[in-house]
Amino acid sequence: MNALAIDLNRTFGSHAKFRVGNKSQIFYIWYSLYAWGIPALIVGACLVIDLCECTNLHFIYGNRGLCWLSSGNANLFAFGVPLAALLFLNAILFTDTVVGIRLTKKAAKKALKERPALAKAKEELSLYIKLSGVMGFTWILAFVCEYANIPELWYIFTAINSLQGVFILLAFGFNKRIIAMWKEKLGVRPDDVTSSTADTKSTNTGNTMVKK
Repeated sequence: MNALAIDLNRTFGSHAKFRVGNKSQIFYIWYSLYAWGIPALIVGACLVIDLCECTNLHFIYGNRGLCWLSSGNANLFAFGVPLAALLFLNAILFTDTVVGIRLTKKAAKKALKERPALAKAKEELSLYIKLSGVMGFTWILAFVCEYANIPELWYIFTAINSLQGVFILLAFGFNKRIIAMWKEKLGVRPDDVTSSTADTKSTNTGNTMVKK
């Protein structure tokens, strides 16, 4: 989620620049190394600490009542601290991305047709909610669940994060542009729909005239 937040910030942030195709591929490689490398380093460090027995941290995974890191301190250092750091960084990137989007909209305001303020506010709010979901802010619930000590919250947290991919699909995959691209790929043309509708209307009209 942090690699995606960085990419969104590079695209829409206040310091965003135009991308060249080759450079995008290079950045994709760097994103992949970052997204897989950092977690691998954290897991590797935890494994070394656990095997060397040189500290009081023991990364015991699972017990009779919990399928997770069962040691409180180990859970804090292996999961809580990295997650908090990523959420903090994502919050900074999110803020800068929002600023960049607002600056872009302000610059394009003169060229675009004026729309009602309420409609623009709803559109921006919807966009920011989608961005916050993509940037992983639902993981804030993990800290809330940990300290609230309410078992039902864990079910909500698990469901929301398990369905994050579905939410992203609904938020960004079901828009007019994507649907039009799928129609084009599947060979569905707007003319076919229009002609089919016209034929249906003419048939209904003919039936009505016969009845009269």
